[in-house]
Amino acid sequence: MKDIKELARKYYQDEKYNCSESVFLAANEYYDLGLDKNFYKLTSGFGAGMFSGQVCGALTTSVAIVSNLIIETKAREQMDELRPKIHFVVKNFEKHLKGLSCKDLKPQYFTKEDLCLKTTVLACEALEMTIKELFGI
Repeated sequence: MKDIKELARKYYQDEKYNCSESVFLAANEYYDLGLDKNFYKLTSGFGAGMFSGQVCGALTTSVAIVSNLIIETKAREQMDELRPKIHFVVKNFEKHLKGLSCKDLKPQYFTKEDLCLKTTVLACEALEMTIKELFGI
């Protein structure tokens, strides 16, 4: 089985999905989440910081993936578990990538040849470390 970074690279570079879609598809496959593959469309608009340069789409999708691993019914019913774990996702992402927004990450990782490939791969690396720490998987 490919690791999550290889899967992210495949989806982003080879199959031409955006950063958020690639994180979703890679995590879904790597962790065998069983989510309908077409659900990636729910993350499509997160790319390029929701097309505004704001919070990185790879981060917002990472939050969605971790939320999916936690929530059994409703967020309000699991807020005591959800809030600290989502803070942890954001903290780990920021520590690993040295930023949260596209406008901060782009100068560090974006290239004309690869676009946001490096950001996408690093985001999956941060997500993997986070899930390992939070859930032991």
